[in-house]
Order: sequence, then structure tokens, then C-alpha cells
Amino acid sequence: MDIQQYMSPFPPAHILDANNRVDPRINDVMIEGVRDEMIDRRQRANYLAKADVEEAKRAQIFSLVTSLLLGGGAIGAIFAGHDTAGATVATGVLVALAVAFLGGPRRLRKDKDDHAE
Repeated sequence: MDIQQYMSPFPPAHILDANNRVDPRINDVMIEGVRDEMIDRRQRANYLAKADVEEAKRAQIFSLVTSLLLGGGAIGAIFAGHDTAGATVATGVLVALAVAFLGGPRRLRKDKDDHAE
């Protein structure tokens, strides 16, 4: 058996004509297979994109809740007379938020770097 690769999903026209002489339905089966594969790839890509969006949403919600809790704790510590501890925690929260928002998601930066090459 001879295996050949082609630049497109379909073999050259002369091979398609030869296939058509053997069985007229064979080309339709090939076209349907390629179409089904393209649909499957598109569905898989959409699923992965939606999963990434959901993961990013969960991470944002977790970060927001954590920042609010720590910020509230810092304010509580300041009002309780622990100025140094409260200021330290508040500074840490602000630095973490600045890094998160200015730096952006790591995955997006990595994808940009990969496409730039």
C-alpha cells in the first residue's frame, strides 16, 4: 500500500477522477469526512475558549473576595490601634492588585509572546 500526503484535505483532481470511476460516492464520503472533522475542531476550540473564560472569571471573583477581606482586615487593624500591621497588609493588597491588573493574565502574555515569534 502506498501512502501519500497532500497540501489540502483532498487529493489532486486526477486521483479524485479515478476514485469517481471506481465508486461515484467515494468523493462525497471524503468531503463529508473533512467537513465533519472541521466542525469537530471548531466545536473543540469553542469549548476550550469557553473553559478559559470560565476559569478567568472564577479567578477574578476569588481575587476580588480575597482583596476585599484583606483590605477590610487591614482597615480593622488600623482602627484597632495596630497601625503598622494594618498599613503593611493594606500595602500588600494594593501591590497585589497593581501587579494583577497591570501585568495581565500570564496565559495571555504567553500567547502574545508565542505569536510574536
